[in-house]
Amino acid sequence: LVIYIHYIKYKSMIEKLTPIEIKVVKLVCKELNAEEIAEKLGLSPRTIECHRYRIMKRLKIKIKIC
Repeated sequence: LVIYIHYIKYKSMIEKLTPIEIKVVKLVCKELNAEEIAEKLGLSPRTIECHRYRIMKRLKIKIKIC
């Protein structure tokens, strides 16, 4: 039951993100920095920083932990 509740909570949070933002989150969770993520996704590091900012805003994260 607890696992299901967490699943519902995080599923609703993930649904707020775009497909590229989900990719960025997955790579951040692998402890990659903006430059490494940019290289993997074929984007600029500045674009990755913008995605990270929007992710934090959409998920209402107050502190930068990634």
